[in-house]
Amino acid sequence: MKTAKILLLILLIAWIGFNFLPHVNVNASDTSNPSEVIYAGLELYTSGGVVPAFERWLQGGIKERQDVINKQTIDSFKYTASFIGNYKNYEQLAVKDIGKSSKIYYLSLNHERGVIFARFHVYQTSRSWVVQNMDFNTQFESILPRLDTL
Repeated sequence: MKTAKILLLILLIAWIGFNFLPHVNVNASDTSNPSEVIYAGLELYTSGGVVPAFERWLQGGIKERQDVINKQTIDSFKYTASFIGNYKNYEQLAVKDIGKSSKIYYLSLNHERGVIFARFHVYQTSRSWVVQNMDFNTQFESILPRLDTL
């Protein structure tokens, strides 16, 4: 009878733990910050230019081996940046969670004479966060959703 009560108590505690305590995913990559991949690229943009930044952003993502598309994107970014001067800094405008393993970061990349707005879709793989997609434009309405939806 005493063992039945102890077993019942253990089951009750386990049931409470599984149903009311926050669930923790023990995947090692969960401790990484999803924005690190973006900011690592921005540091490379500051120190090494456009190509090293894009190489970092593309690393491990689905567009990593799409050379023609990547070259076009890099060339377009370089062309735009040539008109608005040297890169100065960035501002994080918003972050939108898209489930547990996807986030969208909205940034302004500030240059001497203008801004490039950026949207980074980051995805958590089994190993780390990677950039799945990224868009750049000098027109904010092409990158940012309506402000009341953020």
